[in-house]
Amino acid sequence: YVRPFPAEELRESIGGKKLVLVFDRSVSTGSTGQLFPEVAAALDPRPSMVGVVAGVGGVDVAPEDFAKIVARFAAEYEERGHVFRRMVWYHAGRLLELAP
Repeated sequence: YVRPFPAEELRESIGGKKLVLVFDRSVSTGSTGQLFPEVAAALDPRPSMVGVVAGVGGVDVAPEDFAKIVARFAAEYEERGHVFRRMVWYHAGRLLELAP
């Protein structure tokens, strides 16, 4: 966890954005990535958001992987006008959506 959490700075830098992707490298048991709920709580009104857990166990996530993930959810946002996923897993080149 990041303490003290920079909620005000976060609101200033990404407040008003239409879509926010939060990348976590670990997960809280029975929950989401550790950073996602902190970011979600800091943003009001809450934009479309996706929590992506990637790189668990030290697995490398290449710049192309990040670009692929961002493109995927940007396209969904453009199509639907709203996206909210508390947690999706990215591993071995695949997105695994376990939670709506």
